[in-house]
Amino acid sequence: MRPPCGGRTPHRRPGRGNRGPGAERRPSSVRCAAVAVLAAALAAAVAAAGSPASPHAKAIERSRALLDAALQLYPGTSVAVAVGNDIVWSTAFGYADVERHRPVSRATQFRIYEVAMPLTTAVMARLADEGRLDLDAPVQRYLPGAVDSGYPVTARQLAAHLSGARDFPGDEDAPAPCASAREAARRLPPGVFVRPSGLAFSPSRAGYVLLSAVLEAASGKDFAALLSETVAAPAGMPSTMRDDPRRFLPGRTLFYERGWFGLLSMAPDVDVSCRYGAGGLVSTTGDLARFGAALVGGEIVRPESARALFTPQRTRTGTDTGYGLGWHVDADARGRAVAWHGGRGVGGRAAIVVVPHARLVVVMLSNIEGERLDEHARRIAAWFLESVEASGGAPDVLRASGPPGKSAAPLAFRALPAPGE
Repeated sequence: MRPPCGGRTPHRRPGRGNRGPGAERRPSSVRCAAVAVLAAALAAAVAAAGSPASPHAKAIERSRALLDAALQLYPGTSVAVAVGNDIVWSTAFGYADVERHRPVSRATQFRIYEVAMPLTTAVMARLADEGRLDLDAPVQRYLPGAVDSGYPVTARQLAAHLSGARDFPGDEDAPAPCASAREAARRLPPGVFVRPSGLAFSPSRAGYVLLSAVLEAASGKDFAALLSETVAAPAGMPSTMRDDPRRFLPGRTLFYERGWFGLLSMAPDVDVSCRYGAGGLVSTTGDLARFGAALVGGEIVRPESARALFTPQRTRTGTDTGYGLGWHVDADARGRAVAWHGGRGVGGRAAIVVVPHARLVVVMLSNIEGERLDEHARRIAAWFLESVEASGGAPDVLRASGPPGKSAAPLAFRALPAPGE
């Protein structure tokens, strides 16, 4: 096969034994000149015909400038933006393996930590839509003997962080390895519930381990299969799965941290696989962007169920928690919902922002527990929201509205801590 002008033989790499006689034959200068003339003519024709500029070009330019400046200390990061059913921007920065210079790509899998919670509540809502789960029944019905609260706790309360369950302290986690979420729930340390349900909003990864077990028990399937059936397959998320360190995942990034004087090093080995829907998954920005798009587009759950996920819950005393079912929920200046979630832990940070009325989704993932990733994602969402509204917007399938009586600057960042921070 002849190589293109100025190029090398396809699939040959210099310095690998391909330099022998006849290994590379360059085309004649006449042929190259002819190809160049043809290419110039085609380019001129395309320019004359004109091509419409992307309505998001300005948002992409501003986002790229922000990330070029902000991500100097991140080894590797990926970002994706979806509007309607389309991913309108996707890019990657840095390395998945710094030592070997393996770059981050759109297919790189990152730990998403608590960003797994919106996926878990989507599974929950799907089971409720299908009549396989009662959100307001005591979870003791599904997990007899596994919940030591002493009073009824519901799946809705677990999802809303209103169950009274505490979070894992710094030196504690879901015991690993485990064969299922139900086993992980049984092996949680005693004293998970520290107050009656409904009294206060308190983020709890232990509560979401229990919720994962409830979903298994209600469906009769293990969590991974259930996630695939109800969310990942309908949304087109082939790279979203349990973060099992015993399984070889060629797309998974290595994980990093910074120590003294900001020196980069490999993060310590951790096994978060038994967190399941509380933070034990890996995914890609493209998968999560498709998830958000499918959720607000009515492809995973009914529109009214999606609205319920994005509706802030209240304590027994009527206090608005600012958290729905698996989503932090704010409102823009017009009272429209803006849902988001962050996640962070050893070797990773994640952020997802969803603007339901515009069908806009922004996802950022990194392979280090860096700072301000949530803020960057929300800023990018604000820029893309401007371009979506200027271009007429995506079809308003969900028509989500924000909490009444609450207003804030559009997409104003509120730095709520992730569980365990």
